[in-house]
Amino acid sequence: MEKPIAKRVHAWIRERPYLVWALKRGFVNFSSLARAAQQELNVKNFDAVIVAARRFGDEATSDGKNIISLLKNSRLEIKTGVNVYILKSSNMERKTDYLHVIKGSNATTVITEEPMDIPCMRKNENMLEVRIISPAEIENNTGFMAYVCSALAERGINIQETYSCYTDTIFIFAKKDMTRVVETLESIGIR
Repeated sequence: MEKPIAKRVHAWIRERPYLVWALKRGFVNFSSLARAAQQELNVKNFDAVIVAARRFGDEATSDGKNIISLLKNSRLEIKTGVNVYILKSSNMERKTDYLHVIKGSNATTVITEEPMDIPCMRKNENMLEVRIISPAEIENNTGFMAYVCSALAERGINIQETYSCYTDTIFIFAKKDMTRVVETLESIGIR
């Protein structure tokens, strides 16, 4: 059974954080938005799509000011030469000062400064790590990751890995993207 049109339109809008941002500020032409959603969702009923879009805009609550404030009070740390290994198992005997291990359902990701000669499913060596260190309020802010990831995606920057620990939000990128990553994060207020 197909979802109701309103739920489909709301999901389509949520997948595009820049639209949510624009809707919350009243910057959106609802007819244009409805036509785009109608075409992508293959919905015939234009009126139902525009009503769903308007309701989404009316229900949007956050204006994003708390995210902007949080970003301005965050700082960047950048580390080059980071290596990422994705293993079939988590047999880690090697000791290193800089080691992050993230265990997923089918793989374990190991991030370290020292190259490792271990059997792995995939490895990306000499990568760029960018750490955003934020105030403790980050724990209670909705939309921080969406905002940062959207800014990076809009500039065509691929995030290889991302993880967090309390106030640290950590991203791994290809080293070639360093200038664009820093420029992007600074443009949204992180210094």
